[in-house]
Amino acid sequence: MRPAPSDAEALAPLLDRFARVRSKIDRARRAISHRAPAPTETDERLALYAEREQIAALREGPPPRATADTLDTRERIIGADDILRIATLGHGLRAARSVGRIVVAGGLDHGTGFLVAPAMVMTNHHVLPDIARAAASEIEFEQHDLDGKLTAMPRSRIDPGRFWFTDETLDITIAGLDDTSATAELGWHPMIAQQGKIRIGDPVNIIQHPGGRGKSVVVHNSNLLHLENPPGRDARNLGAFLWYDGDTERGSSGAPVFNRRWEVVGVHHRGVPKADSEGHLLDADGQTFAREELAADPGRAVWIANEGTRTSRIVAALTEATFETGRHARRRDELLELWEESRLHNHGQASARPQDLPAEESAGARTETLRAAGITIHVSIDPGG
Repeated sequence: MRPAPSDAEALAPLLDRFARVRSKIDRARRAISHRAPAPTETDERLALYAEREQIAALREGPPPRATADTLDTRERIIGADDILRIATLGHGLRAARSVGRIVVAGGLDHGTGFLVAPAMVMTNHHVLPDIARAAASEIEFEQHDLDGKLTAMPRSRIDPGRFWFTDETLDITIAGLDDTSATAELGWHPMIAQQGKIRIGDPVNIIQHPGGRGKSVVVHNSNLLHLENPPGRDARNLGAFLWYDGDTERGSSGAPVFNRRWEVVGVHHRGVPKADSEGHLLDADGQTFAREELAADPGRAVWIANEGTRTSRIVAALTEATFETGRHARRRDELLELWEESRLHNHGQASARPQDLPAEESAGARTETLRAAGITIHVSIDPGG
């Protein structure tokens, strides 16, 4: 996503972040080029990653990893072991079903969004910044066969009355959809709060609508370059953003950024231009130029990364958010509970069951939550029978 004319002020914190981590980005790139572990990772995050690997092994069976007795002089693992199960391809196709193109205000602009629960979509704040813009927008979900032929186009209007959450700092919006039946079979992606879903240097996959065109995916030359790793596991104290070198275009804003298991690790929102240690933009000749000039000539910049908002920070912000209506607060609680219950069995798409998130309550109705033997059941009770 290239900066818009009003974006000069928003560049300031971005360039400040870049000035602090320039050397880390360079070290990560060198490690990736040599297929070596990133020296910028922390022992604590690597331990968290190992924990999630064990969870995946329990869920999927032991990973297809090489051992010393299976290697000989004819075959060799080069650097990290990149052998994946063939099911990974199927999981990616399934993950793509619930990613859609947001048509903003009748075609004024385009963005990308994805379902995070039945009839609940996530995108960027700058794509849907307010209720009026959201209510005039819709999302359409291209579906293709294995040959790439378009087979269906479910679509739904954005319905901020059903649910609305937006955070300008994190550049995130979550909104309801008005037609639950249109998207019921597409599935959705849980936002997994736990850290350790990805390591610096690991590949990232981005499903998006670049330029507002057809649904596309980036899987090559796309690696995680940086995320801030302060000590501790409290998501509220983490850096908010992660950087990667996968390609995006205008229209890709709001796209889910996946790890190799098709778990969402971030939500894409903008490109990162190269700058000097004082935050001045640099062109290809190393000359500085003003931030205000970037909107008029974005090609002058040297784009060194793309930036997304970290999943863990999104969950933390939603957890702490306050809502004007009790109805939206209850739906937030239901959404967080759904994500927590789904974190151990996500295969690129946790569920396609429309009943996973309770429907809107009718007047006078209430929802009771029953839990037993690890199972949660939501029961809607209508006093009118």
